[in-house]
Amino acid sequence: MPEPPPTRSRLAGLDVIRGNRAHQIFLVATLLSFTGSTVHIIAASWLILELTGAGYAVPLLLLFSVIPGVVLTPVVGRLVDRFDSRAVLILVDAASAVAVLSIPVTAWLGTLHAWQLYAVETAVAICGQFYGPASRVFVWRLAPRDELLAANSTVTLVYQLGIAFGALVGGVLVATAGPLIGLLVNAASFAVSGLGMALIGRTSQWRNRRPVEADQVDRQGMWRDLWQTAQLVAARPRIRHMTHLYLGLQSTHRLLAGLLVPFVAAAGFGPGTQGTLQMCFSLGAVVAGGSIPLLRARFGELPLLILGSVGVAALMVAFSVAGALWFALTLYFALGLAISSWVYQLTAAQELVPGERQGRYFALTGSLVSLAGVGVFAITSVLLRSVEPRTVYWVGAVVLLVTALPSVVRARAADRTAEPAAQTGEGKPHVPA
Repeated sequence: MPEPPPTRSRLAGLDVIRGNRAHQIFLVATLLSFTGSTVHIIAASWLILELTGAGYAVPLLLLFSVIPGVVLTPVVGRLVDRFDSRAVLILVDAASAVAVLSIPVTAWLGTLHAWQLYAVETAVAICGQFYGPASRVFVWRLAPRDELLAANSTVTLVYQLGIAFGALVGGVLVATAGPLIGLLVNAASFAVSGLGMALIGRTSQWRNRRPVEADQVDRQGMWRDLWQTAQLVAARPRIRHMTHLYLGLQSTHRLLAGLLVPFVAAAGFGPGTQGTLQMCFSLGAVVAGGSIPLLRARFGELPLLILGSVGVAALMVAFSVAGALWFALTLYFALGLAISSWVYQLTAAQELVPGERQGRYFALTGSLVSLAGVGVFAITSVLLRSVEPRTVYWVGAVVLLVTALPSVVRARAADRTAEPAAQTGEGKPHVPA
């Protein structure tokens, strides 16, 4: 039978981080990093509108931010599994700070063009491809298995707080001081986040951790290694279906990101409204981060799976036709809550992935999300040339339902049969000391 859910004492986020200074510093660094990154998204979106005057330039800019994830998977996964994830995060923060800083510098020199903004988004996206797997491996190495869902939920709660605060600050900042100041704020947040990751190396939790042995990483070619990781996912129904649902929600999240600015602009509003909507979305995700472990223990997984497919699709349709601003804000809050059910699906798959392949699994899923994002942003850019943003919301809702519901049914069926790893212990991740 599938393993029982964690006990209540292992569910609360405060229990997970209490006494763990490394995790506490990581949460602060995450809060700052995502605050700055959200300010960046708002600033870059309105800056590209200023430079081009075209609404479709926003999803096109986001398209450049996902392309690196399609081609970097073999390299990213192996490096994250091979090297200290903390060191990877420090390097990523430093490189991102330099890249973002180049935009206001070139603007003040009078040499800024649209292609430079696209290039910087690509560079930051490359760094982000390392950040995602490295940060998840970091959490996985610090949290025991029975606290993994609570740890992931806590991280999700904190970065959504950062997004909520960043959306509020970013909307006001861009509207009053301009996009370039917003980009400066993001560069500073990367620098401070990197400093926090450096401080983690001085904590006892990080020094005393038992790292995953990486001697298997270099035994075979990159593409063969990637293929074997994909085969691992395909061979285990529970991992496969949970990964599919996770990818569906992440792709939908990208669709929402690409549509928000054009939708707000078409309605006659500006950066302040966009920031307020994004803040409501993130506050909904904050509520989800604090409640998902408890909901899983109280009701089981089915409500979470339904919330992430039917719930998100219905809310997208309702938001697209919302008349009053207060109603749109309420619906976007609910969207943030519903779509964040991905944290359970990710954890369910993560628990069964062998420890020495965690980085490569996260890199693989990141690549698939990026590949889907390329399609989402490219199609959105094309559709927005001929139809209203409201129509694209409807199309996205239908696609989500058609692709996600079969996996919900199959995941429930897989839950009734014992996973090989649950019976033999194969594939259980390393439990840190």
